[in-house]
Amino acid sequence: MYRLLRIIAILVALGCAAALLAEILFATDLFGFELEPLFGLLGWRGLAFIFVLNLGLLVLGLRCFCWLRRHDLPLRRTSNVLLAVAAICMLWLLEWVFMESPLTVRLVTPTAVADAIELPDAVARDFAGFSLARNIDDPARLERMRVMYERARINSPDVFGSHPIGATIDRYATRYDVDPDLLFFFLYVGSFWGEAVSGPVPYFKSMSAETLRDLVQIHLPSWFIESDTRRALVSGKTLETLFGQGLGFKLRYALHKATLDVSTQPYDLNLYSDILLVLREYPDEFPELNDSSATGIKAALRDAVRAIGASALAKPYEEPYSQAALGAEYYEAHRGELKSFGRAAFYLAARDFDFATRVAALIVKYQSDHYARRIGEERWDAIPAWQKSAMLAMTRDLYVPNVGRYGHNLYALCELNCTPVEFVADRASNDPAGPGPGLSTLWRPKDYTLLWGGAATKLRIFNEMWETIHGTPIPGLPPEHTIEQARGIIALAAPR
Repeated sequence: MYRLLRIIAILVALGCAAALLAEILFATDLFGFELEPLFGLLGWRGLAFIFVLNLGLLVLGLRCFCWLRRHDLPLRRTSNVLLAVAAICMLWLLEWVFMESPLTVRLVTPTAVADAIELPDAVARDFAGFSLARNIDDPARLERMRVMYERARINSPDVFGSHPIGATIDRYATRYDVDPDLLFFFLYVGSFWGEAVSGPVPYFKSMSAETLRDLVQIHLPSWFIESDTRRALVSGKTLETLFGQGLGFKLRYALHKATLDVSTQPYDLNLYSDILLVLREYPDEFPELNDSSATGIKAALRDAVRAIGASALAKPYEEPYSQAALGAEYYEAHRGELKSFGRAAFYLAARDFDFATRVAALIVKYQSDHYARRIGEERWDAIPAWQKSAMLAMTRDLYVPNVGRYGHNLYALCELNCTPVEFVADRASNDPAGPGPGLSTLWRPKDYTLLWGGAATKLRIFNEMWETIHGTPIPGLPPEHTIEQARGIIALAAPR
């Protein structure tokens, strides 16, 4: 028994040392421009929380080491209290990161939620001026719209304080002639999609559990991303053989998605296959990135785009497997710029709603133009507005057949939102019963499940939003019902 306890103590001590060493390596790998936006996500309480966790790891490791050496650690009672607090913090963090509905949320969920959502004065003025809200004449639908608006806002209220949701969406929808419904849908669904369903994480300033995961993902070490072992596991069938088709596929997807092409809130933008594409296609729309006097995060993004823009995401964007794979020499020469781009794009999208909205609107414009080219401009123009919007909404997810196939650049996962639009365009242009001027019910590809949730669950949520704004549902689609869950999350976040 004593020998077993010694083995456990050694493993715990080594685990604590490894965790602390990993955090030191993480800190030394940070770029200078990351410090300010990172603090904007964490805040003082988040930093204090991390400090307590690390102090707990240090004390636990020392306690195990002293026990192995048959010494007592000074201040034993104080260290016991600290270990208990750190253990609670660790369990709380793990449940928020790995559970869709954390236990602590279920414990404090209000038994009654107000029928009407009250917005702060400045926010209420923006909502009242928002074009989508102004066009709603039914009080019940207007209240549902207010819930959607507030559910999107509460994840990062300080971000939307600088650039209000309604005014910002209206400005770029008008400038680029895109549907504000789509921009608002991407904002709303992105506020709870993935691991963000439980809302803003307590004690952190502007983070959901999805943001926490994304933050880890953009700091994964290059040796892991470029690993031949990871490539072999993703490209082969080993994981399905060991764990079955369902779990094995999810593990392959997780290992494949572990690149710097993170899909980040507020619009679920993908760093390479969305942001880099837009910066390359519409450079004049981002004058702040062409300014030679730019500093900090914008200077970092500008310099990275100049260094890797033409190679990191190559045309044709919708065919990421048509180019030869980039080799070790490329990564050795440009690894710093690849990492710098991924992190700068992540922080700027998460902390600057004006920038994020420009990117989201230009993605809609780019994909609309792609549909017009592939389907034919005359036919595209004749398609009903609800069908065109649905075709743009359904591309915001994974094209399943590409899981396991590496594009030319390991740091850019192009199937997250370059290939889905081509999949839909190809099916639409080759389907005799495809979308056209006489359409009376929703068209989507017959094999739309290849888009994972994009043409299924997300389209139902889009229909819920469309009916809220326009008063009639999209023909052929049942709505999702997300409003009541959104009310509950808003009620939890309200006292913060």
